[in-house]
Amino acid sequence: MIDSRGPRVGQTIIAVALVVGFVFSAPVIIPIAMVVVGIGAIAGPANDPLSRLSTSLVARGFGHRPGTPRRPARLEDPQALRTSTVAEAITLGAATVFVVAGVNSLAWVFGLLVAVVAATMAITSVCLGCEVYERLRDRNR
Repeated sequence: MIDSRGPRVGQTIIAVALVVGFVFSAPVIIPIAMVVVGIGAIAGPANDPLSRLSTSLVARGFGHRPGTPRRPARLEDPQALRTSTVAEAITLGAATVFVVAGVNSLAWVFGLLVAVVAATMAITSVCLGCEVYERLRDRNR
């Protein structure tokens, strides 16, 4: 099981980056986000660069005694997180194709879809991709 704080901070970074890219009309953010999310999809949740960075920072906590990690409030299934990350990478891959083709409006439809899903996890701790994975898994049992 994976501490949910790491992926939540990683999703916050992705959501903010995509929204800032949209606001400032910088579609180059989409392929950059795709590469970062793609690395996380390939490496898995335990080795996702954003999750590792945030886990090392968040696990210590602000005002917490140094040297003793804080206990996670919620644990996530790593396979569900990976499935969600793969879905985000595929969606951002489609958006990247539209950026390369010069169809930025369609690229932003896909990019902002990922931003909404990422922001949902960051704000509410509800991983939409994880929920879909778990429902499909339970249905196939």
